[in-house]
Amino acid sequence: MKKTILLILIVCGGYGLLSGQSIERYVISSMGGSYYNGSDLRIDFTAGESVITTLSATSNMLTQGFQQPYNDGQSTVQEYPGSEFQATLFPNPVVDQLQVIIEHAGTSECRIFLYDLLGRMVAQSDFVPGADGHAEVTLDLSHLATAQYYIRIMQDSRLMETAKLIKISQ
Repeated sequence: MKKTILLILIVCGGYGLLSGQSIERYVISSMGGSYYNGSDLRIDFTAGESVITTLSATSNMLTQGFQQPYNDGQSTVQEYPGSEFQATLFPNPVVDQLQVIIEHAGTSECRIFLYDLLGRMVAQSDFVPGADGHAEVTLDLSHLATAQYYIRIMQDSRLMETAKLIKISQ
């Protein structure tokens, strides 16, 4: 009986050692996915994980640690879903210069407000879209600290879009 129990323990222990050697990565997240370009580039992404360290050279940036949040530039929430008004922000995360592209805005004056997480307005920009309702605005955010911010785009005293923005430094 003792030999049988010892044999079972050895077999189970050996199986545990062999199956416990997996180095496959697992992430529990509410959002994520993968991109594969068909030849040599594979990117896995999840939302909400923090950065451990970032190394950069002339035109390359490598972030090591946990998988990084992915943002495809469509980080806005349209406040009036029936409206054709559309705003695109990029890059996000941003280092210094943020591009805001507005489509289907009509010709009324628009305002962009940037708020920190405490609700304080830290930047503002006014612009008038062209006759075709298109506008491209560049915001200089180099003076801001690394943090998360919120952008509100107003037109004719109506809130049109709200977006989350992440400011990073290099």
